[in-house]
Amino acid sequence: MKLETISFCGGFNGLYMPHPLGREKYGYFLITDSMGEQPPIVGQKCAIGWYTDDAQFLGYLDVDQWEQL
Repeated sequence: MKLETISFCGGFNGLYMPHPLGREKYGYFLITDSMGEQPPIVGQKCAIGWYTDDAQFLGYLDVDQWEQL
């Protein structure tokens, strides 16, 4: 699946990915560095936000916490 870099929230950037089952029904993911400001660099920790199609925030996963799972 291709990720697209988009700008959001006054100059911040992230990687955009529509939900594999359809953006209209399930929304989209926004992937940023752990600060939530830029797309992550390969090997860097990141954060994943999940939003509805009309941009309502649904959830957030801080990959820094994965080591503790």
